[in-house]
Amino acid sequence: MTIREVETHSGLTRANIRFYESEGLLNPQRLPNGYRDYSDEDLAALKKNRLLRQLNVPIDDIRALQSGEQALSDALQRCLHELEHAQNELQKASAVCRAMMSDGATYQTLDADRYLAGAVETPRPASSRGLRFDVPHACPHPWRRFLARWLDLVLYGLLWSTVNTLVFRVNPALRSTAGMLLDSFVTMLIMLFAEPLFLHFLGYTPGKFLFGLRVTDHGRRLSYFDALCRTGSVIASGEGLFIPIYQWVRNYKCYKKCKAGEILPWEEDYEYELTDTAWWRIPAFAAACAVWVGIAFCIVLAGDLPQNRGALTAAGFAENYNDYAAYLGARPVLSLNADGTWSERNDTGVIHVGALDSAPAVTFTETDGVLSGVQLEFTHTGQPFLTAVSYQDDLLLAALSFVCAQPDVGFFEQVPRQLAERLTGLSPFSSWCFEMAGVELCCTAEVSGYLEPVESVPSVLAPDPDEEQTGQSFHLIFTMTKIN
Repeated sequence: MTIREVETHSGLTRANIRFYESEGLLNPQRLPNGYRDYSDEDLAALKKNRLLRQLNVPIDDIRALQSGEQALSDALQRCLHELEHAQNELQKASAVCRAMMSDGATYQTLDADRYLAGAVETPRPASSRGLRFDVPHACPHPWRRFLARWLDLVLYGLLWSTVNTLVFRVNPALRSTAGMLLDSFVTMLIMLFAEPLFLHFLGYTPGKFLFGLRVTDHGRRLSYFDALCRTGSVIASGEGLFIPIYQWVRNYKCYKKCKAGEILPWEEDYEYELTDTAWWRIPAFAAACAVWVGIAFCIVLAGDLPQNRGALTAAGFAENYNDYAAYLGARPVLSLNADGTWSERNDTGVIHVGALDSAPAVTFTETDGVLSGVQLEFTHTGQPFLTAVSYQDDLLLAALSFVCAQPDVGFFEQVPRQLAERLTGLSPFSSWCFEMAGVELCCTAEVSGYLEPVESVPSVLAPDPDEEQTGQSFHLIFTMTKIN
């Protein structure tokens, strides 16, 4: 029989059945798939346990009855004696209550000494000590459990962030709302796959281990299928399927239940216990948080570096350029080719008129098959207004693709960020030079027919009305050369 059938025939809840199993009063057979198979003898034992517990026979006595160490008549005689004693005590207490009511006693005028002689320590009624308390004890410590779960989710999220950033080249800083929802969904799938493995082979997850929490099937590690069902219940009932806002609501409700000592849905079939409350677990939690932050920082640094480094070729530079353009969300329309030409991307289904006309001419210089220099040249005539944004994007993408690919650029030096800050502070409408990571970067700009940029809008050039006849022209050459 399945546990659902046993529930129907015995009148007991699943939590009751699991409790008797954990107390050794029931030992069903295990099928190859890990399910329990209850026999008619198991069902009969459960009904006997139910009857004896309703008579307030202690668990230890029932265990002794099953093993033959005690006769049923002896257990019932002792139970009857306790019930008669409790009944006498309750009668005495009833008499004291009647006397107090007859005397018209109030709390303010109550003479406690007068009634204490007849008062007794009243036990709880027999009905309140019976069957409905025979369930596994809930594991309190809601904050420990919440932080353990949070650490696990951070771990699963970091795994996905690593793949997302380094493999799929998705910039976390530019993640859209839809992308973040996708991240939550993938994190849920990772949890659904990884957590059952942890529980099946170890009995705990990394977060649970850190806080001294363990999940067992009455002393035994969970089967993979049981662990999978438990994790599914946690995701559905505890995390609200990772649906925004609803997830917080489910977290709060589960916290309240746990704080009140109630058994959460995924705990009914298994034991959730706290092994210890050692002092070192708090600094270990702080250290784990620091490690997670460090890993996240390293992921960001790795994402800022180009794909091709070291002995760079023209094809490698083009791959770096296109990768940076997609990663930073700049120039999504054009794709640089290995020969320095441009291709227009129409994968979005949108036609971009004049996109190729605005692209710079790219020239590569190679020495012994290794790229030693790159030049970008912009030429525009008759354009009434010039804005520096598009030119700055091209210069930045080219500089990142070449400078950050040099072998002297270390992982923790943050050269990409330094280079971006330096170029952002320089105008492409002027001439300048500087050196970084063994590369000399120079910009030469020739501007005609435009007014000098005003301080309030330094990134825009307006046409000069006095030179309307000659028109406007702009010529910019940006070179990057390796320094031997």
